[in-house]
Amino acid sequence: MLLSCNDWLELMPEDSTIEEEFWKNGNQVESVVRACYRYMQEDNLMQRIILWGELRSDEVQNGASISASETDIINAKVKSSNPYCDWASFYTVINDCNKVLEFAPAVRQLDANFSEATCQAYMAEAYTLRALCYFYLLRTFRDVPLVLESSKTDEHDYNVSNRDTAAWISYYALPIDAAAFTAEAYPLVDQEHYVIDRMIDDLKTAREYAATEWESEAESHGRVTRRAVEALLADYYLWRASVNQPIDASRATDDYRQCIALCDVVVSETAEMEEAEFVEGANILSDVFYTGNSGESIFELNFTTNGHANNATATLYGNTLKSRNPHLLAAVSVQALFNQNKANSDEADYDYRSKDFFNAKDNHIFKYEGQTPPAEFSSRSATYTYRGASSQANWIFYRLADIYLMKAEALAQIAESAEEISNVVALCNKTYIRACTDNADVKDSISHAAYSSPSDVQRLVLAERQRELMFEGKRWFDLLRLARREGNVADSWQYLESRYDEDVTTIRNKMTSIEAWYLPIYFNETKINGNLRQNTYYESQDE
Repeated sequence: MLLSCNDWLELMPEDSTIEEEFWKNGNQVESVVRACYRYMQEDNLMQRIILWGELRSDEVQNGASISASETDIINAKVKSSNPYCDWASFYTVINDCNKVLEFAPAVRQLDANFSEATCQAYMAEAYTLRALCYFYLLRTFRDVPLVLESSKTDEHDYNVSNRDTAAWISYYALPIDAAAFTAEAYPLVDQEHYVIDRMIDDLKTAREYAATEWESEAESHGRVTRRAVEALLADYYLWRASVNQPIDASRATDDYRQCIALCDVVVSETAEMEEAEFVEGANILSDVFYTGNSGESIFELNFTTNGHANNATATLYGNTLKSRNPHLLAAVSVQALFNQNKANSDEADYDYRSKDFFNAKDNHIFKYEGQTPPAEFSSRSATYTYRGASSQANWIFYRLADIYLMKAEALAQIAESAEEISNVVALCNKTYIRACTDNADVKDSISHAAYSSPSDVQRLVLAERQRELMFEGKRWFDLLRLARREGNVADSWQYLESRYDEDVTTIRNKMTSIEAWYLPIYFNETKINGNLRQNTYYESQDE
């Protein structure tokens, strides 16, 4: 019998005193794995996935229902008491992942029908979901506690440090004790690197054992597969390369090459899949975002198959059929990305994304909650039809377009020859050309001649990532990655400045420090856990 995620949750132990009595067969292991996905669908976690990746970016503006807490973050007035600094929902998922990794191997000895391959595939899911949660945490807070053991009892000691020097020394096998450690002597050893490196290790293990596919097409997109592991691992390498670039350019180059190689593998594996396809431009909205589990999907949270509501996209982006007014609107500036004023003669006028991802008339975000956009570019002012009250949008973590552009970004950082630079443009054209109308009079590609230097293609990649991936919870992290790569926020701030009409100088002054681009640790966490240190920028901030 096929059970929903809610049914699996009912099978899980609710009392910590019977935790160890629970793990007796493979079905129970799977129930906890499925619970990890189910907890990721909770509103608290889903809203943070979107807000942490979009709220402060240059591609959104305030909507009618935006809250005071959200506005404070936008205006660089965030305090540690802000509810969106609460990371508890992520550590709930991490705790269940830890349970799977701790208890699943022993179940093999108790259940003869629970095969080694199945056990390893479940553990690969747990490794990957845990790494995904930490990826959001470290990009939002930077220094976060690395919890690798589950809470087995109500009295479990969770006072884990987010500046765990002893753990760093042990993991990196440094020939010193904690008292002798200095950041100057070991610039690539800190909590951020420690979490990144541990998660990369875990993902390498997960890659070896992850399932190539599951029983249904929906599950093959909605559960972790080898391609999902490789996509997340490539993203980790891209992030670590950017963090390391101002410190050790050689190591950064190695990581960029690792990212490129993994992207090539994902593209190759996707091409071998029977149902895989790069969706045509006219069908991106309907196939990728409305229906979900499309041929270009690599990993997405499936809300449509289990009946659990995706309230986050409806709440934050709005949906008239669900009586939701948006917290966020598309920024006016995103319209210029599609060159409706023909500012750059080398790029096409007609791009489906400019019509289907948002409503240019009222700036409402249509991606995810939209069902049917206007059929013609000339009728942008026509009615946009939203998905119905019972229709739920999946949330996409990775799709093929992201892989092409991830590779493009990594290649743009190490490109030197004219051929390498041209290859970056070609990768951007993968998404750009497919998004443009098939009308022969207006179909066009990004001109190779217009982007002939490394800096040219680096800007191009950032722009094409925004065109393709807008409102998917990635833009803020793209700008932060740029700041980390350059070791300062000057270029990243240039994208953000146009967002502000008031207090621009005050906000700019606050945002000159990269530390201010991270959020403070929630005040309740620092009260409960005496080993947590507040993020540097906020240590002296009044609460």
